[in-house]
Amino acid sequence: MKKAARTRLIKPVCEPDWELTEPVWMGENSVNFYIPIWFNPGEYIKGIGKLANQGGINLYLDYCLITNFLEMSFVYKDEESDITVMVDMDGASKQRLLTMINRNWGEALYNN
Repeated sequence: MKKAARTRLIKPVCEPDWELTEPVWMGENSVNFYIPIWFNPGEYIKGIGKLANQGGINLYLDYCLITNFLEMSFVYKDEESDITVMVDMDGASKQRLLTMINRNWGEALYNN
């Protein structure tokens, strides 16, 4: 399989499929969320379906508190190395994820 550096969402993020774990601080102004895969990721992310069948996929969301910048990626193991693939998101999905972040952790993140 050819390794891609980028892919995209083919269906907007929706609740309750998408959940975010407690954030991990990655620096003074950014956090990382792990996204548990309780759903079929192939329904949402182009090209992830075949990989998901092999198992071992981790989905992450990076968030910058200063700029509201969101970046999604998934990581999978290929032979001996971890491969990271960035996921391009549509505006509606970004807004839903921002809403989830602010609803669940907004006060804790901005008062840290």
